[in-house]
Parts: sequence; structure tokens; C-alpha cells
Amino acid sequence: MKTSHGSTKLAVLGTLLAVAGAASADPAKPSGDDVMKLVRDRKTPDNSYAQVELTIKKGDSTVEKVFKAWSLKVSATETRSLIEFEKPNNSKILAYSRTNGEDDRWIKTSSGQPKRISSSGGDGQTFAQSHFSYADLDFARAKGFTNELVCEAAKCTFDYQGAPHYKVKSTPTKGNGEYDYVVNFVRVSDSTEDRIEYFTKDGKKVKELTADDYKDVNGFKTPTVVKISITESGDSSTMKIGSIEYDSKKISAQMFDKNLL
Repeated sequence: MKTSHGSTKLAVLGTLLAVAGAASADPAKPSGDDVMKLVRDRKTPDNSYAQVELTIKKGDSTVEKVFKAWSLKVSATETRSLIEFEKPNNSKILAYSRTNGEDDRWIKTSSGQPKRISSSGGDGQTFAQSHFSYADLDFARAKGFTNELVCEAAKCTFDYQGAPHYKVKSTPTKGNGEYDYVVNFVRVSDSTEDRIEYFTKDGKKVKELTADDYKDVNGFKTPTVVKISITESGDSSTMKIGSIEYDSKKISAQMFDKNLL
């Protein structure tokens, strides 16, 4: 599937981390499209740097990975990202993420030459053998979904983590082999997404993604823990974000040149 779900989650880590406060939707009863437009339109930094610990739990096995991530918005339609692993190896991933879904990604191991690992989508691929797919991590694209506000009787907001949230059911216009729709938990006050649940057509939850432990970094609201959990197996992958910088003068376009990977 070439269209990933609409949010501000990675590209590849910059927009996952930072969103500036946005106006809230009409508190009476906004449409699902109104709510998701506010999610899309939130201000994000032009570039970012982060240090991340990734913990992958599969059954009785736990794997720890550590990486650095840089991202740069090169245009309104394209963001470039570089990920450099420090543990367990020195591999690198370079990603060009585009709003039309025509992405490019390359990987370079410590002993090999850069290898193109995907083009024109490939969102179902997993990131670093974790439970995060590239679509989970790059929610810069918001097209290809129909959005419906979830209401119970006359109530269209729900309490989550002590704050009012909208729930928006988003259904992809093109098929997805893993899930049929998602439910977004969007905070009423600032339009941040704190939780996303993935469902099959018959209402069975496949997995959920949560963002927690927010802090303010240069005016951007930033989750420092992002976790995805698989419902049936109980397996999970968690990113803990440590050092973060936004709009740094140290980040240049040359860093994302595939010929220098």
C-alpha cells in the first residue's frame, strides 16, 4: 500500500518527535476530516536530531538497539532521514519520504555497499526487525483515507489519560493486508495523536501505537516514549527518545546524499 496513515509520526524520526500546538476543532461536533486536517496542519521543525533506544520484545526474547536519527524537510512534499545504528552494528538507513508515497530507501551495513531496499512505497516492511512498519513511522502522508468521527449517542469526545480526545475512524481507500481501518485518539486541546488502534473488518484489534511522556522542546510538544503492541501475541517494540535537537544549523542537505552513505 503506497499511502500511509495520516499523522505526524516519523519521516523517519523528525515529525514523530515534534509538533507545535495547533488550534482545536469545533468542540460541538467537527467532522472526521476536520479533526485529521488539524493533525496534518500542525507545525513541525525543518530538521531534527535524536538519540533513540529501541527495545524489541518477541516472546521470551528481548533485543536492544541504539541509533541516531537526523531528518530534514527539503520541500513541502519530501523529507529526508538518516538513521545510524550504534548497537548492535554500524548499519545505516537513508530514506526519502514523499507525500505521494513514492519513497526511496537505502541500507548500508558496516561491511557492504549501499543497497536500495525499497522504492514506490513498501510501507509493509518492518523497521530494523521491530514491530514498527515504515508506515507506522512515517505518517507524513495523509491522503488515501476516509475519516469518520466516532460518537456515542450525542457524545463525540472521550476521556483518555485524563484529557478529552476525539476518536476518528480512518479507512484506507486502497486495501491493506494487515488491517482494514484505524481509530485515532486526537487530543481536543492541541490535536496531537496519543494513540492509534488498528482493526480488521470484523472489529478485531490487530495492534496499537501509543505516544507518551511528552516534553516541550523549543516550543514543540515531543513524546519521549513511542510503543507499538501486537494484540494477539503480546509482543511489542518501544522507542525511548533521549537527546533531541530541532532546527539545528549543523544539519545540512549534504548529510542525506545517497552517494555519501
